[in-house]
Amino acid sequence: MTSIPNGPVNISKSNYASDVNNSTIEREIEELTQMLSSDQISPLSATESRVAMILETQLLGPSCSARTLSQSLNPLAQLSSILYQRFTQGEARYLDLAIQCQVHLVSLTPEEDVNLSRRLSMLGSFYLTRFEYHEKLADIRQAVKHAEKGVMLSRPTESCLPDQLTTLGIAHIQQYQHFGSLGDIDKAVDALGKAVLLTPYDDPAMYERLMHLGISRQNRFRHQHEADDINAAIEHQVQALSLVSQQHDGFITCLINLGASYLCRFRHGKDNEDAGLAVKSHSRALSIISRSHSMFPDTLYALGTSYAARAEKTRNCNDINKAIEFQEEALTLVQTRGATPSTLSTYLEGLGTSYSIRFEHLEEMTDIDKAIQSYSRSVSHTHNECPELARRLNDLGKAYLARFERLHEVFDIEKAVEHCLKSVATTPQTYAEKPGRLGNLGNAYIARFKWFGEKDDLDNAIGSNTQALALLPKEGAEAAYHLSSLGNSYTHSFEQSGSLEDINQAIMFQTQALEVIPANHPDTPTMQLNMSNALAYRYIHLGRLEDIDNAIGRQMHSLSSISQDHPAFVTLLHNLGSCHEHRFDRLGQLYDLSLAIELKEKALRLLSDSNVKKPAWLSSLGKSYRRRFVENVKLDDLDAAIKYQTTAVLNAPNGHPHTAEWLTALGGTYVLQFEHLSRSEDIEEALKYLSQAISQIPEGHTNFPGCLNNLAQAYAIRHKHNRDPEDIETAIQHQTRAALLIPHGHKNRGNYFYNLAQAFQIAMDLIPELVWIGTTIHQRYDEIKKLKDVVLEAATTAIEAKDYVLALQWLEEGRSVVWNQILQLRTPLDTLADAHPDLARQMRHAADEIHSSSLTPTPILSLESHHLATADGVAQKHRRSAERYKNLLDQVRLVPGFESFLKPVKGSELMAVAQRGPLAIINIHESRCDALILTPGSSEITHVPLVSLSVSKLAQLRIEMGHLIGRGRKQRDNSRRPLLETEEEISFRDILSSLWLNIVKPIVDVLGLKPLSSVDELPHLTWCVTGALSLLPLHAAGIYDQKDSKVSDYLISSYTPTLGILQHGARPSSLPTSSILTVGQESTPGLGDLPETVQELAKIRQYLPLHTHTELTGLDATKNTVLDMMQTHDWVHFACHAHQDINDPTESGFFLSDGTLSIASITERSLKNKGLAFLSACQTATGDKTLTDESVHLASAMLAAGYSGVVATMWSIQDSDGPLVAGKFYEKVINGGRMDHTEAAKALHVAVGNLRAEVGETQFERWVPFVHFGA
Repeated sequence: MTSIPNGPVNISKSNYASDVNNSTIEREIEELTQMLSSDQISPLSATESRVAMILETQLLGPSCSARTLSQSLNPLAQLSSILYQRFTQGEARYLDLAIQCQVHLVSLTPEEDVNLSRRLSMLGSFYLTRFEYHEKLADIRQAVKHAEKGVMLSRPTESCLPDQLTTLGIAHIQQYQHFGSLGDIDKAVDALGKAVLLTPYDDPAMYERLMHLGISRQNRFRHQHEADDINAAIEHQVQALSLVSQQHDGFITCLINLGASYLCRFRHGKDNEDAGLAVKSHSRALSIISRSHSMFPDTLYALGTSYAARAEKTRNCNDINKAIEFQEEALTLVQTRGATPSTLSTYLEGLGTSYSIRFEHLEEMTDIDKAIQSYSRSVSHTHNECPELARRLNDLGKAYLARFERLHEVFDIEKAVEHCLKSVATTPQTYAEKPGRLGNLGNAYIARFKWFGEKDDLDNAIGSNTQALALLPKEGAEAAYHLSSLGNSYTHSFEQSGSLEDINQAIMFQTQALEVIPANHPDTPTMQLNMSNALAYRYIHLGRLEDIDNAIGRQMHSLSSISQDHPAFVTLLHNLGSCHEHRFDRLGQLYDLSLAIELKEKALRLLSDSNVKKPAWLSSLGKSYRRRFVENVKLDDLDAAIKYQTTAVLNAPNGHPHTAEWLTALGGTYVLQFEHLSRSEDIEEALKYLSQAISQIPEGHTNFPGCLNNLAQAYAIRHKHNRDPEDIETAIQHQTRAALLIPHGHKNRGNYFYNLAQAFQIAMDLIPELVWIGTTIHQRYDEIKKLKDVVLEAATTAIEAKDYVLALQWLEEGRSVVWNQILQLRTPLDTLADAHPDLARQMRHAADEIHSSSLTPTPILSLESHHLATADGVAQKHRRSAERYKNLLDQVRLVPGFESFLKPVKGSELMAVAQRGPLAIINIHESRCDALILTPGSSEITHVPLVSLSVSKLAQLRIEMGHLIGRGRKQRDNSRRPLLETEEEISFRDILSSLWLNIVKPIVDVLGLKPLSSVDELPHLTWCVTGALSLLPLHAAGIYDQKDSKVSDYLISSYTPTLGILQHGARPSSLPTSSILTVGQESTPGLGDLPETVQELAKIRQYLPLHTHTELTGLDATKNTVLDMMQTHDWVHFACHAHQDINDPTESGFFLSDGTLSIASITERSLKNKGLAFLSACQTATGDKTLTDESVHLASAMLAAGYSGVVATMWSIQDSDGPLVAGKFYEKVINGGRMDHTEAAKALHVAVGNLRAEVGETQFERWVPFVHFGA
C-alpha cells in the first residue's frame, strides 16, 4: 500500500514534473476521473502511477490568482471523491489513494478558500474510514485533528456543517473507545448534539446522527453512571429506529444499538424488563438479516451478549447456552472473514463472560477454563492504550480467582492478584468502574490471605475496599457492596487477631451496608448472610444470646424472601444450621441441634459435587451428628458422623489447607466410637487419621499443637484399654511437645496442661495458672470448661477414699472460679494496703496491667473450620505481665500474715460456713453421685450416696426442662391459665418427682427431717450443686399427688454458688437504719413494656411506711442515680429488664433509662455489707449450660458485688406474678418493722406458697422459677 503523507506534500522538482504544463495535468486528472467514473478496467498499479504523477506535479505557479487556484483544484477534489467511491465498491487500496489525493488537495488549498473547511472534514472522514478497517491508531488521531479543524473553519450557515459535526463526533467516539479519554466522549456528545439540532427531522441522515448521539451518551453513562445519559441514549436509539425503514441497512444497526443501550441500563439497574427488551431488539435484528450480510456476526454476538446478561440475573440455563452458541458462531465467522483486533478482543471478552456465567451456574470446570482462555486471548488482542484493557484484565483476574476457589492452584491466585492489580492501575481515578475493580482486587487479596495467612494481604484487602468507598456516593448498591466487603475483611481480621474492635468494626460496616442498599435489592440476602456471620463470630466470642438470635432471624428472613436459585440460598441454609448449633451449645435445646442437621443436609443436597465448599460442609455436618450423639447416644448419629466426615476427607483437594482439620475431626469421631463400643479397629482408625493430620501441616502451623494434642489423647485412651506402656509414653511425648509449642496465655494452653497432669492434686494446683486471672473472663470460662471433668473426677476419687474434707476443698477450688477470683482480689488487697501500701500499690498496678491486656481477646475458633487461631503478640504481652504479677505475688506471700494470699481455702476452714442451717454440696460424676452435708456446730461432714442418680438421668431431665421452659415461654401471656393436667404439667411432675426421689429424699432421710406445718419451724437448707443439677429446681422437688412428699414440707431452700461467698457475705441480720431502694422501668427503649412493675412497686410501698425508702422510675432511674442510691441504701429491688453477659459477668446488669447498669460499675462502688437484692427481672438465676459449675448469672453477680442475699428467677415469669410475690415477700420480711435479710428465704418460701395456692400447685412454670441465693 502506498504510504500516506502526514502533512502538506512538498512539490517535486523532478525533470519529469518540470516538463509537464498545467493543462496537461488537468487533462490527466480529467481522463483518470472519467475512467474511474465509467468503471473502465485498468490495472490498479497503473492508477497508482498516474495518481503519483499528478501528486508530484505543481498545478499552477505561485503568481496565479486565488480564484484561478481554487478552480484548478476542483478536478483534484473530484478525483479524490471518485477514488473513495471506488473504495466503497470493494477496492480497499483505493482508500489509500483517496487519502493521498485529499492530503495533497488540503495542502494546496489556501486558508481563505471557503472550500478548505469541507475538504478538511472530508479528509478526516477518509482517515476515520481507514481506521475502522485497519485500526491504525495514527489514523484516528489524524481523523480527529482534521475533522476538528474543518468544523472550526466552517461558517455557522454552511450547509455541510451537520455532516462535519457528525464526522467529528464519530471520530471522538472512536478515539475514546481506543484511548479511553472521557474528554472525547463529552466532545462527541457536544458535536453530535449540535449536528442533530441542525438537521431537519425528515433528513435521511437524521437517523444516523441520532444513533451515534445515543452511542456517545451510552458510553458516557458507562463511566459516570448518570441515569439521564442512558435514558437519553435509549430515547435517541428509539427515534433513530423510527426514522429508517426495515429494508435499509441502517435498520439492523439501529436495532443492535438499541439493544445494547437496554443492556447497558440493565447491567446497572438490574431491571429484568431491560434485559428482555435487549433480547427482543437483537432477536428482531437476527430475524431479518441475511447470513451473508457483513453485520451478521455482529448481530449474532449482540444477541448472545443479551442472553448472557439475562442469564446472569435469572440463572436460566437455556439463556446462557444460547449466549455461548451465538457468540461462538459469531467468533468463528469473523475469524473466517477477517476481523480487526478490536473486534476479536470484543468477541472473545463476551464469550469469556458467558463461560464465566455458566460456570457460576453449573460449576463445570471446563467452562472456567474456556473463560480464562477467551479472556486471555482478548487481552492479547487489546493494545496497551485501549480503555477496555482494564476491564478485560479485571475479568481475567476474576476468572482466575474463581478457578482458584475450586482447584486451589497457587498459580491461579497469583494470576488473579496480578491481573486485578494491573486492572486497577490502568483504570483512571475518575472512572465509575474504579471502585468495582478495587473491590475485585480486595477479593483476590482475601482469597490469598485465607490460603497463606499473610497479614499484608488482609491489610491490602481492607485498603482496596476503603479506597473504593472513598470514590463512591454514600448510598446505593455499589457502596453497600464495598461496605459489606470491608466488613468481611474485618471479620477475617478478627479470625486472626481475636480483637473485639475488629469484629465490632465488621458489624458496623455490615450494618451500614444494609442501611444504604436499595430496598428489595437482589444482593440484600448476601449482605444479610455476611452480617449474620459477623454476629455469630461475636456470639462465640462474647456469648451474647441476642447476637446469635439476631443472626438466626436475619438468615431466616433472607431465606423466606428468595428462591433456591439465588446464589446465597445454599450458603444461607448451611450457615443458619451452624447458628442453630451454636445456640444449642448455649441453651442445650435439642431442637436447635436437630434443626442444624436438617438445614446442613438440605444445603448439601443443593450443592453441586464440584463445589469447593463440599468437603468443609460434609465435615461440618458430620460434627453436628457427632454432637447430637453425645447428647442422645444414638449410634445412628455416630454412623452418620463418620460417613460424612469420611466423604469430606475423600473429597478434599490435594494440598487443601483444611485437610488436616477434616482428618482430625474424623479421627476424633472414631475415638468417640471406640469409647462407646470398645472396638479396637475404631481406635486404630482414629490413630491413622490423626497421624495423617499431623503429616499434612508443618510444625510451625498454628494448628500443629492441636493436632498433636488430639493424637496424644487417642494414645492415652488406647492405653486405658490395653495398658500398653508404649501408648502412654507416646501420649506424654506428643502432649509435652504440644504444650511446649503453645505460648503462655494461649486459650488452649489449659487443655494441654490438663492432659499432662499425672495426678488430680497436680491438676488442682494448676487451676490458678490455667484459669489465669490475666486473661479475659471469657477465656477463663473457656479454660474452666476443660477443667470441669478433672475437678469432679478429683472430688469423686476423694469421696471414694472417704476423704470428704479434701473432696470439699477440691469442689470449692474448682467451682465458681471466676467469682472467687473477683472476691479474693478485692478484700485481701484492701488488707494489704493497710499493712504495706507500697507493695499493695505495685500489686494493684500489676493487676491493672493484666486486666488491660485481657481486654484484647486472643483469637477464637472459626465458625466452620474450628481450627486453632493464630497466637500473636497478645500472648507475649500476657507472658510479661504474668511474670511481673507472679514475682509480686511471691513477695506478698513472704509478708507475715499474707502467707496464704490468693491461695485456695483449705477444706477444714470451710467447715465453719454452715451457721444458720445445713449445707448440702452435691457432686455429679459419670461414675457416681454424692452429697456432702455440713451442719451447724458439727466438725464432721455427712456423706449421702445418691445411688439412684446418674449423669445421663440428669442430662435427660435438663433437656426436658429446657423444652418445657422453651414451650412455656412461647405460650405465656398475662392471663390466668386453667388448672388442667396438660402434657407440660405431667412432664414437670416427672422432673420434680425424679429430683425428689433421687436427691432430696435421701438427704432429708439422713438428716432426719420431718414435715412441719409451721413455716417458722422449718429448717433452712442451702444447696450447693454441680453439673447439670445447677440448672434444675431442687427447691421444688417433690411428688405432688402424695402427702409429705415435697421439699417445701420439710425445709426452706436457698442456693449458693460457693461456700466462700457465704463467708464473704456475712453481715448483721438487721440494722436500725436499714433502708431500701426500689427501681422500676415500665418502659425501656428497644425492649418490651413491663406494665406490672408499677403495681409491683406500689405493693412494696405498702410495707415501707417506717423505713427510709427511695423509689426511682422511668427517666429518673439513671445509672449514676441508682448507683448513688445503692451506696446509701442497704437493700435494692429491681423491677426491670436485665442482661446477662456470659463473656464477662461483671458487664451483666439491669436496663435503666440511660443504659445498662453493670455489675462492674456496682462493684466499683465498694458496696460492702449490703443486705438483700430482689431481682424481679427475667432469668436472673439462669446459668450457662456449658458452665454449670460457674453460676454465670446475675444472682451470683450481686452476691459477689457485696449483697448477702438475692431473690431471683430461673426463667421468665408471668408479669402478673411479680407484684403478687413481691407484695407477700415484703409483707413477711418486714414484719414487725425490722428489715432482716436473713429472713428472705423464709419470706420467699411464704410468698411462693401464696402464689402456688392462688394459681394452683400444678402450675409449676408460674411458681417454680423464684429462688433465693446467699445468706
